[in-house]
Amino acid sequence: VFSEEFGRFVREKRPRHAITAIPGMVIGGRYQVRKTLTPTAQSQVVKAWDQTLDRWVAIKLLRVVEKQQRMKEELADIFRREAKIHAKLSHPNIARILDVLDAPLGIIMEWVDGWPLQELIEERDKLEPFMVTQIGICLASALAYVHQNGIIHRDIKPTNAIQKLNGQAVLVDFGVAHSPDVRTITVGMSGAIISPGTPRYYSPEQFELATKRDPTKPITAQSDVFSLGIVLYELLTHQIPYPCGSDPTAYPTGCLPIPDQQNIPDPLFDVLRQLLLESPDRRPAAEDVRKLFERIKL
Repeated sequence: VFSEEFGRFVREKRPRHAITAIPGMVIGGRYQVRKTLTPTAQSQVVKAWDQTLDRWVAIKLLRVVEKQQRMKEELADIFRREAKIHAKLSHPNIARILDVLDAPLGIIMEWVDGWPLQELIEERDKLEPFMVTQIGICLASALAYVHQNGIIHRDIKPTNAIQKLNGQAVLVDFGVAHSPDVRTITVGMSGAIISPGTPRYYSPEQFELATKRDPTKPITAQSDVFSLGIVLYELLTHQIPYPCGSDPTAYPTGCLPIPDQQNIPDPLFDVLRQLLLESPDRRPAAEDVRKLFERIKL
């Protein structure tokens, strides 16, 4: 009865989980987009003004590219899962969730004034050891808190942490975190076992899972500790500690070599080496890492 053009119009007007945000757009009837940040494969973060409460917020929006259209419902489910995990956390070194939007699907978070650690690495000189130590204290404290709540972050990297204007650091993303009471992402959409995280910041055990050398080996809280060590080393040197990555099989001995100390002061380097130990059983817990950083005298 209706034309093909009208049919397309109706289909396009159906509620959608994902949108492409542009400056000036109003989301959820109250959040006016002022700035868009570089999108990732499945999300876009924007800085927006809350017109109801007169405050800045960050909104993480679901982003579904053309080739992912068939998977948009599952992607939306994963997005909601992140919100459930993140919303349960309350810690000064973890960005707070304020609300969740349903259409479009978005996580409303406090806006953190500062610089992503990735920006510090790319656009600034190597950070002073004292500043890196303070960042280490903050992020180790955040990890100790999430680990005590049974959560494993699984993707500690410079883009997932921000240094605030006062020098403190906060974690801002829990997209692939493991939680004991929320469904965990361990199987990809093709049905294959996956290892969440970013290979540049993988722990050795994450490589074992990713390469299926030992697909049953669990990713524990000590993986977060190892990844934190890589991030802090990179802030100090603008390099990763292991030239061929942290997969032990990439080296002739089958073991990770000792990282190059470069100009890192001895007390700080000694702590970093403990974080970067190949065996997870030998690495300190996040709470112990915080204490180790607090004892450093520079």
